[in-house]
Amino acid sequence: MQHVHRPVVRRTAAFGATIAIVSAASAFGLGATSATAESAGPDATPTSTSTATPTPTSASTTAAATTATPAATPAPAATPTDTATPAAPTTSTPAATATATPAGTVAVTGTPRAWRTLTATTSGWPAGTTFTYAWHFRHPVVIDSQPATDRTYVVDPELADATVTVTVTGTAPGATPTTVTSAPTAPVVVDQEEDLRFIYGSRVVSVTPDEPFSVSLSPAPNPDLRFFANGSIGGGPDPSALPTGVTLSEDGVLSGTLHRSPSEGFWVHVSTPFHPGGGLSERILLSAIPEAGDGDGAGSGTGTGSGTGTGTGTGTGDVAGSTPESPLRLEATAGEAFSHDFAVDTAPGEDVRYTLRSPSPELADDPLRGTDFRFDQRTGVLSGSGTTAGLSSLIVDTTVGDRTTTRYVELAVRPGATTGLQAWLTLVGDPQLREWKVDQDGTVTQTVFPKGGPGRSTTVSRPSVPQSSTLDVRATPVDRWGNFTARYEDLDGDGSAIRSDVRSDVATDVVTPDGAAVRVRFPHASTHTLTISRGGATAVVPITVVPRDGQLAFTGADTTAPLAASGGLLTVGAALLLHRARRHLRRGRA
Repeated sequence: MQHVHRPVVRRTAAFGATIAIVSAASAFGLGATSATAESAGPDATPTSTSTATPTPTSASTTAAATTATPAATPAPAATPTDTATPAAPTTSTPAATATATPAGTVAVTGTPRAWRTLTATTSGWPAGTTFTYAWHFRHPVVIDSQPATDRTYVVDPELADATVTVTVTGTAPGATPTTVTSAPTAPVVVDQEEDLRFIYGSRVVSVTPDEPFSVSLSPAPNPDLRFFANGSIGGGPDPSALPTGVTLSEDGVLSGTLHRSPSEGFWVHVSTPFHPGGGLSERILLSAIPEAGDGDGAGSGTGTGSGTGTGTGTGTGDVAGSTPESPLRLEATAGEAFSHDFAVDTAPGEDVRYTLRSPSPELADDPLRGTDFRFDQRTGVLSGSGTTAGLSSLIVDTTVGDRTTTRYVELAVRPGATTGLQAWLTLVGDPQLREWKVDQDGTVTQTVFPKGGPGRSTTVSRPSVPQSSTLDVRATPVDRWGNFTARYEDLDGDGSAIRSDVRSDVATDVVTPDGAAVRVRFPHASTHTLTISRGGATAVVPITVVPRDGQLAFTGADTTAPLAASGGLLTVGAALLLHRARRHLRRGRA
C-alpha cells in the first residue's frame, strides 16, 4: 500500500512547488526577454556621415580584388635547369583618375515644424556643380524607410522630436562626385492644437446654406502642400466625390454653394515625403445649417392672388411676387406639420394648373427628392412633416388658361430642439481609419476602410481599440432626427464644430484638446467609459481597450494576492516533501 501512495505524494509536492514558483514569478512580473537589432532605442550609435567622400580610385579596387582571390591548387614542380631564364617582372600603367569635386557646404534652412518646408542650401562649390539630394530623419520610434530626393522637404506631422539632415552629392564638370552631409536640425515641433490634422481623422465643416463659401482646409500656410479629393481613405483624385456645386483647389481651398445638409462625406488628401501620393487624409462632412432669420415668412411684390403658410413659418405671398434674387421664403421645423397654399383666385370654370420644379438640374425630375414634403398639382398645396434640416430652392408655375406665372421659393427646414449628441471616434494613426459613429440612442456604427478601399460599415456593441492607442473624439448636438442643431455662430474660425468636454472614468487616461476635437490615450487595457458633454447634452460611450501582444491587461486587482497564494503553496509543497522523507527514513530503519 505504501507503493500506491508514493507517486501521489511526489506529484502533489512537485505540483505545489511548481505552482508556487509560477505564481511568485507572475506576481513579481518576472519573465524572459529577448533583444533584437530592431529594438535599439534613440541611444543607439548613429551611422557616421562623411563630410567629403571622393569616389575611390581604381588602384584601391585592384588591391582589394587581389586579396579576395583564393589560391589555386599547386601543380607538381618542374625539374629546374641551369639554363632557365627568369621571367621579366610584369608592370602595369596606373589608370588616370579624375580629380574629386572640391567640397563645399550644405545646410538645412527653414523651420523644423510639421507641414513646413525645409530647403537644402549649398555654398562654396565650384561653378557648374550639379547636385543630388537625400533627406534623412532620426526619430526615437519611427523608421526612416525612404529618403526624399528633392531640394526641398515637407516635414511630416508624425515626426515629432525627430531631427532632419540632408546629404548632397556634388559633381563638378570633369570631376568625380563628392558627398557632404548637413548638421542635424533642431527637433521637429508638432503643435497639438494646429498640426495634428490629416492623420486619418474627420472634420465637420459647417457653412451657410445656399450662399457661397470658401474654407481653407490646409493645416499650415504652405504653398508647397498639394491637395486632392476622392471618396476613400486611399487612391487618387476623384472630384466627383465632392458634393454638387463644391470644388477643392490644389492648395486646399474648399469652395462653392451647398443646398442640403448634411452632405455625404468625402476625403481630402495631402502628401509629404514620408507619406507620398496623398498618403495623409481627412474625412470631411459638409453641413449646411440655416442661420437664424434666414426665413422671414413673408413675400412681397405686386399681382393678384395670395398664398398662406401654416406651421413654424407662416407668410403671405402673391402670384408674381418673387424673383430668383428675392424668393418667397418659407420656414418649417423638422418633425412639425407644414402647409403652404399656392392657389390663386380664378373665374368660375377657368382651368388652372400648378407645376413644381427645381432650379437644380440634378433635381429636375423630382424637385422634392430627399425631403418629406409633397406637392399637389391640382390644388397647389405644398405640405408635409419634413425631418431633414436644410434649404430647398423651388419654382412654382401657375398656369391659368394660356398665361403662366412663375414664383421662386426657398423652403428652410430648421432643426428641432436639441435632444442629444452624435459623436465620432477615430483611431489616430490607423491606416485603415477605424471610425465609430455613436448616435444619441447609443447605436454604434463602425466603419473600416481596408487597404484604402471603400468603407465597410457594421453595427457593433461598442468601440474596441488597442492598449496605448489614441482616439480622436468629436461631437455635435442633434435633434431627435439627427439634424445638427449647432448654429454657424457656435462654430470656430475655420467652420469646424467647437470641441466638446470629454472625461474618462479611468484616471490614467490622457485627455488632450486638439483643435475642434479632443484626443484620449489609453495606457491601460480595461473597459473605459467616456462622458462627452456639449450644450447641455451628454453622451456616455463605453470603450473596450484590449491588451497589445506581450502586455498584461490592467485589472485593478490586489497584486499581493498571488504572493499570499504562492506562499501557501510553497508551505504545502515543503510539508509534503518532509512527510515523504520521514516515511523513507522509517522504512530504512525497519
